Amino acid sequence: MRNLISNPWFWCAAAGASLVLHILLVWRTHDGTLVARCGATWVIFAGAVIARPILRMGYETWYRSSKTIDGGHFLRTPEEIEEERQSAIDASCVQWFGPWLAGAGTALWAYGDLAANAIMNVHRYR
Repeated sequence: MRNLISNPWFWCAAAGASLVLHILLVWRTHDGTLVARCGATWVIFAGAVIARPILRMGYETWYRSSKTIDGGHFLRTPEEIEEERQSAIDASCVQWFGPWLAGAGTALWAYGDLAANAIMNVHRYR
């Protein structure tokens, strides 16, 4: 389970599924405020993405690893190679994907209902 929630593609799929679900609900209920709820869930997902290093390792292990300076080996071990790969994924989640998802979620939360209502009004008068 820890591997699933630390996978950034899981959160990307969850955000996409959330958007599709909310659009279907808006279409069915004609209530554009549901799109704002989707934005709120995206902000929650962004928090999980940004917390990826802690979710992946657990708080205690993450805290200890952040305090340890390790020079490594002359010939890198498979564990060191994997840890470097995971650290690169952590960095992209914390520095790029998480903030992007939070920004998009905030915009959707703030203006999604206005856009959905405007689209429904245009569609109604066709």
